[in-house]
Amino acid sequence: MDERRRQSRLRSLLRGKIRSPRLVSALDCIVADLSEEGARLRVTGGGSAPDQFQLFIPLDGTVREATVHWRLNDELGVAFHNVDSAPVALVDRVSQLEREIASLRAAILRLECQEMTRPDLSHAAAG
Repeated sequence: MDERRRQSRLRSLLRGKIRSPRLVSALDCIVADLSEEGARLRVTGGGSAPDQFQLFIPLDGTVREATVHWRLNDELGVAFHNVDSAPVALVDRVSQLEREIASLRAAILRLECQEMTRPDLSHAAAG
């Protein structure tokens, strides 16, 4: 797919809800990528999102007006209205959490390597 957006999106994997007067109930979705100007959403549990809706992110209570720009299977690319009120703090937090996850993965790998190089003390105690 062509990369046409002005800002890069950060992978987020946040739970979201698609709300619209045209829907009987809100649709569940995963906010797969997020920027100040838009998002890539994966609709879960079936259903089809209308062309315009509110995206609600329960984690921080953010509600954004969104318009669908593309659809592919269960994924949507949306642009947010009123970009000035974008959840900059949320984007920053997602970036911080991704750095923390990378750091934790590196620490786990170091611990696993240390465990593999430790001598097996059970044989020494038996002999």
